[in-house]
Amino acid sequence: MSIPTIRKYLQESISTISIPIDITWIAIDFDGVLAISAKTKSEIQTSMTDREKNLFKVHSQIVGISFKRKKTYMEAASILKLSNDVIEEILDLYSSKLELNHNLFNACIKSRKKLLVLSNNFGVPISGWLKRKSIDKYIHHVITPDSVRHSFRKPFPEMYKHALKIIGEPYPERLLFIDDRHDYIEGAKALNIQTIHYTHPTNKTGSGMI
Repeated sequence: MSIPTIRKYLQESISTISIPIDITWIAIDFDGVLAISAKTKSEIQTSMTDREKNLFKVHSQIVGISFKRKKTYMEAASILKLSNDVIEEILDLYSSKLELNHNLFNACIKSRKKLLVLSNNFGVPISGWLKRKSIDKYIHHVITPDSVRHSFRKPFPEMYKHALKIIGEPYPERLLFIDDRHDYIEGAKALNIQTIHYTHPTNKTGSGMI
């Protein structure tokens, strides 16, 4: 089955697709692709309780330190001297506001290809979300900029090359990359990675953390 045909099936939210035989890995973007919400970021934040809003502020502080000091998410959390209980609360919040894109995920699982998440978000929140959605066992790698101390990110070629190195795949064309941003898709195409520009019909969160 051709890539355009797979794209058509995904956009129509059909859960069963056939991945080309030469594909060995599928890299899935997180925000707006694997994790979705029918609410906008503003609607999500407005509906938060006072405790949730405070947790979101703490998360934002972690993110700021991570970017500024080129630290991983947990290294930044340690600088703030946050307890594990607070981190777990942040991960619970993250999980409660973003739903699993079941159609896309099921389609990838049925392809029997190996899966990884390739995102510009942060590794710990994504991994926590995967665990809370009980799908972490299906995801072999979570590759994010903070895992490389923000040395690179999508759509720079180093990000895709790093993913290929992590999965041990010498042939870029054997990796299928699914993302909702055109510039990220073009970055992957430039390295001969197969791509699907995917937009979920009801997702409103866009890119980035809630």
